Amino acid sequence: MRIVIVGMAFEAGQTRVSFDCDCGSGAARWDGPGLEVGDERFVELSLDGVRTVGEDMLDTAEPIGLTLRDGLTVLVGEVRAIDEEGFAELDLGCGGVDVEIAGALPGLHRRYRLVAAELAVFDCNF
Repeated sequence: MRIVIVGMAFEAGQTRVSFDCDCGSGAARWDGPGLEVGDERFVELSLDGVRTVGEDMLDTAEPIGLTLRDGLTVLVGEVRAIDEEGFAELDLGCGGVDVEIAGALPGLHRRYRLVAAELAVFDCNF
């Protein structure tokens, strides 16, 4: 997924970035080499924590993508695959993210919304 860095902050020894991408905007912990505002990077998304359908992973009709609300990234994606270990792959429109699921699995090809307080982006070239 291609992102452009639009803001940076240093908190508790970590770099947090705000970014724009083809499917919206977000904020995340940065894992990679140094960067500056305006840099374009190709990244993978990583989401810590386990989600439960109906509690913190909700059915939605919202458009697929990322939005930044109150400093947190809201992900809306369509489930394109579910593996036997309880991970669902969400298509966000310009990339994807794997989500670990507890309990009942989400419906394949259904759209879900979740708040990603613990989102990280990893530089693919690092």
